[in-house]
Amino acid sequence: MIVILLFAALLQADVEANRAAAEKFFKAFNARDFVTMEALYAPDAVLTSSDFCAPRGRADLRRTYETLFDGHPDVVDIVDVMVAEQDYVAVRFHAVADSGRNPMRLPLMAMLRFRDGLIVEDDTIFDTGGKPCDR
Repeated sequence: MIVILLFAALLQADVEANRAAAEKFFKAFNARDFVTMEALYAPDAVLTSSDFCAPRGRADLRRTYETLFDGHPDVVDIVDVMVAEQDYVAVRFHAVADSGRNPMRLPLMAMLRFRDGLIVEDDTIFDTGGKPCDR
């Protein structure tokens, strides 16, 4: 019984660590802290998004977000709901920007999968409004 309780406690600790890492990512995004953002992704991480033509990797992270920040200098992500279970953290959030080419209030959903405390999969979906994918 003690072994089962210890195992359950370890699993819960991983879940909470994953949730904390996801929260850290959103704080880093809002602060434009690329160093922290990149450090939260495993070297072999795969990023997919509704506006990507093909999956991207950790090496594409800075370029991807710099493009977003160039178009929307004041964009912030506002987390509505975050749920953590096992290796996954699901996040419903809004990207909000009042300046730039097109002010926006965009609802998004992200499913993050963690391994050893790092994001290994980041699958984000949203309505692209019919815009073609971005290479």
